[in-house]
Amino acid sequence: MLRLNDRKNADTPQRVLWYYEAIVLSDPRGREVGLAARQADEVGDMSSSVLEGSLRLLFEPLQARHAAELFDPLSDPRVWEHITDNPVTTVAALAERFDQMASGPPDRADEQWINYAVRLRTNNALIGTIQATIIDRRAEVAFLFGLQYWGQGYATEAMSALHSNLRQSGSVDDFWATTDPRNMRSIQLLNRLGYAKMSASWPNLSSYEPGDLVFVLR
Repeated sequence: MLRLNDRKNADTPQRVLWYYEAIVLSDPRGREVGLAARQADEVGDMSSSVLEGSLRLLFEPLQARHAAELFDPLSDPRVWEHITDNPVTTVAALAERFDQMASGPPDRADEQWINYAVRLRTNNALIGTIQATIIDRRAEVAFLFGLQYWGQGYATEAMSALHSNLRQSGSVDDFWATTDPRNMRSIQLLNRLGYAKMSASWPNLSSYEPGDLVFVLR
C-alpha cells in the first residue's frame, strides 16, 4: 500500500497514494454509468468522467454512499500498516471522508481529484478505491483495497485502466507514486506497472514524506 489521501482539510496537501495488493470495482453497468456520464457532461473535467470497466472490474465515481459497503473491507488494521493517515473507525467517518473527496479541491482551478470505487463484476462486491490527483499535467495515483482481495491482480488491472483513461484524456503526461520502503507489495506492484524508481530530482509531490521511495511512469 502507499499513502492514503486524507482530504479532511483541503488546505493541507493531500496524502495521495494508498497501495494495496487488491483492488476491484464492479457496478451494475447501467444506472451508475449513466449517472457518471451525466455528471461528466455537467462538470466538464476529469473528476467525474466515466472510467470504462476492465475484464473483471467496474468503476463508479466515489460517493459518500459507498462507505457502507467499503467499511468492512477497509477496516482491517493491516490495510493501514504503511499509511500514516488515521484509519476510519466508523461508517459515518468514512462517508464524510468520501464526500469531501468527491467535492474536490476548493478554490484550486489547477488541481483535480479523481476518485473511483471499485467493484467485482462477478458478485458486484465493492472492494476498494482508486484515485489520482492531477496537478500541472502530473498525476499522483493511489489505491486502497480490502485485505481479502490482495494478491489477485486486481490492483494491477485497476491501475492499468486508470492509466489508460488518463492518457487518452490528454490531461496527464506522467504518473507519480510514493511509498514506504517497507511496503514490498506496493513496490512490486509499481514495478509490474512499469514505474521506475527515482534516485533524485522529483517534483514537489504532496504524498511524499522523508524516507519514502519515489516512482514515476512516463
